[in-house]
Amino acid sequence: MFLGGSIIYSFIIVFIKNQNITEYNFHWSQNQNYFLLSAIFIAPFYEEIINKVLPIEYLLRKNISPTFIIIFISVLFSLSHLPSLEQVFYALILGIMTSLIYIKERNLIYPIIFHFVYNFIVLCIY
Repeated sequence: MFLGGSIIYSFIIVFIKNQNITEYNFHWSQNQNYFLLSAIFIAPFYEEIINKVLPIEYLLRKNISPTFIIIFISVLFSLSHLPSLEQVFYALILGIMTSLIYIKERNLIYPIIFHFVYNFIVLCIY
Protein backbone atom coordinates (compact mmCIF):
# COMPACT_ATOMS: atom_id res chain seq x y z
CA MET A 1 0.00 0.00 0.00
CA PHE A 2 2.81 2.37 0.99
CA LEU A 3 4.88 1.91 -2.15
CA GLY A 4 1.91 1.66 -4.51
CA GLY A 5 0.33 4.85 -3.20
CA SER A 6 3.62 6.71 -3.43
CA ILE A 7 4.22 5.62 -7.01
CA ILE A 8 0.71 6.61 -8.08
CA TYR A 9 1.05 9.96 -6.31
CA SER A 10 4.41 10.63 -8.01
CA PHE A 11 3.06 9.79 -11.46
CA ILE A 12 0.06 12.07 -10.92
CA ILE A 13 2.42 14.95 -10.09
CA VAL A 14 4.49 14.23 -13.21
CA PHE A 15 1.41 14.28 -15.42
CA ILE A 16 0.02 17.41 -13.73
CA LYS A 17 3.32 19.13 -14.46
CA ASN A 18 3.00 18.03 -18.14
CA GLN A 19 6.50 16.73 -18.41
CA ASN A 20 8.19 13.54 -19.43
CA ILE A 21 8.93 11.04 -16.63
CA THR A 22 12.58 10.93 -17.71
CA GLU A 23 12.86 14.67 -17.10
CA TYR A 24 11.25 14.57 -13.65
CA ASN A 25 12.85 16.92 -11.16
CA PHE A 26 11.87 19.26 -8.37
CA HIS A 27 12.06 22.52 -10.31
CA TRP A 28 8.97 24.50 -11.23
CA SER A 29 7.35 24.15 -14.60
CA GLN A 30 5.14 26.44 -16.65
CA ASN A 31 2.06 24.94 -15.02
CA GLN A 32 3.28 25.37 -11.45
CA ASN A 33 -0.02 26.15 -9.69
CA TYR A 34 -1.11 22.50 -9.46
CA PHE A 35 2.36 21.44 -8.42
CA LEU A 36 2.53 24.10 -5.70
CA LEU A 37 -0.92 23.21 -4.41
CA SER A 38 0.01 19.55 -4.26
CA ALA A 39 3.50 19.97 -2.80
CA ILE A 40 2.54 22.47 -0.13
CA PHE A 41 -0.97 21.44 0.90
CA ILE A 42 -1.79 17.91 -0.26
CA ALA A 43 1.57 16.13 0.09
CA PRO A 44 2.08 16.81 3.81
CA PHE A 45 -1.30 15.29 4.67
CA TYR A 46 -1.03 12.30 2.34
CA GLU A 47 2.62 11.53 3.02
CA GLU A 48 2.42 11.91 6.79
CA ILE A 49 -0.74 9.86 7.21
CA ILE A 50 -0.24 7.09 4.63
CA ASN A 51 3.56 6.92 4.38
CA LYS A 52 4.47 7.49 8.00
CA VAL A 53 1.83 7.48 10.73
CA LEU A 54 -0.02 4.32 9.70
CA PRO A 55 3.17 2.24 9.26
CA ILE A 56 4.73 3.74 12.42
CA GLU A 57 1.66 2.90 14.50
CA TYR A 58 1.57 -0.63 13.10
CA LEU A 59 5.27 -1.21 13.87
CA LEU A 60 4.99 0.33 17.35
CA ARG A 61 2.13 -2.08 18.15
CA LYS A 62 4.44 -4.94 17.12
CA ASN A 63 6.97 -3.72 19.75
CA ILE A 64 9.63 -2.86 17.16
CA SER A 65 12.41 -0.51 18.28
CA PRO A 66 11.58 3.18 17.66
CA THR A 67 15.10 3.70 16.26
CA PHE A 68 14.58 0.93 13.69
CA ILE A 69 11.13 2.31 12.84
CA ILE A 70 12.51 5.81 12.22
CA ILE A 71 15.26 4.53 9.94
CA PHE A 72 13.04 2.02 8.10
CA ILE A 73 10.14 4.44 7.51
CA SER A 74 12.50 7.26 6.50
CA VAL A 75 14.27 5.09 3.92
CA LEU A 76 10.94 3.92 2.46
CA PHE A 77 9.70 7.51 2.42
CA SER A 78 12.85 8.72 0.66
CA LEU A 79 12.62 5.96 -1.97
CA SER A 80 9.08 7.08 -2.76
CA HIS A 81 10.65 10.30 -4.10
CA LEU A 82 12.52 8.55 -6.91
CA PRO A 83 13.61 9.13 -9.66
CA SER A 84 15.07 12.42 -8.39
CA LEU A 85 18.16 11.59 -6.31
CA GLU A 86 18.14 15.11 -4.93
CA GLN A 87 14.63 14.58 -3.57
CA VAL A 88 15.60 11.18 -2.17
CA PHE A 89 18.30 12.79 -0.02
CA TYR A 90 16.07 15.61 1.23
CA ALA A 91 13.14 13.24 1.80
CA LEU A 92 15.38 11.01 3.93
CA ILE A 93 16.21 13.96 6.17
CA LEU A 94 12.58 15.09 6.27
CA GLY A 95 11.45 11.52 7.00
CA ILE A 96 13.82 11.21 9.94
CA MET A 97 12.72 14.53 11.41
CA THR A 98 8.98 14.00 10.99
CA SER A 99 9.17 10.40 12.24
CA LEU A 100 11.04 11.58 15.33
CA ILE A 101 8.44 14.28 15.90
CA TYR A 102 5.56 11.83 15.57
CA ILE A 103 7.08 9.16 17.80
CA LYS A 104 7.95 11.74 20.46
CA GLU A 105 4.64 13.65 20.41
CA ARG A 106 2.21 10.95 19.09
CA ASN A 107 0.17 13.74 17.51
CA LEU A 108 -0.33 13.86 13.74
CA ILE A 109 -0.61 17.64 13.47
CA TYR A 110 3.03 18.34 14.40
CA PRO A 111 4.69 16.36 11.58
CA ILE A 112 2.10 17.67 9.10
CA ILE A 113 2.85 21.28 10.05
CA PHE A 114 6.61 20.61 9.94
CA HIS A 115 6.27 18.97 6.51
CA PHE A 116 4.11 21.86 5.26
CA VAL A 117 6.67 24.47 6.39
CA TYR A 118 9.57 22.40 5.02
CA ASN A 119 7.96 22.07 1.58
CA PHE A 120 7.05 25.76 1.55
CA ILE A 121 10.64 26.81 2.35
CA VAL A 122 12.14 24.39 -0.21
CA LEU A 123 9.80 25.66 -2.93
CA CYS A 124 10.61 29.26 -2.07
CA ILE A 125 14.32 28.51 -2.44
CA TYR A 126 13.86 26.76 -5.79
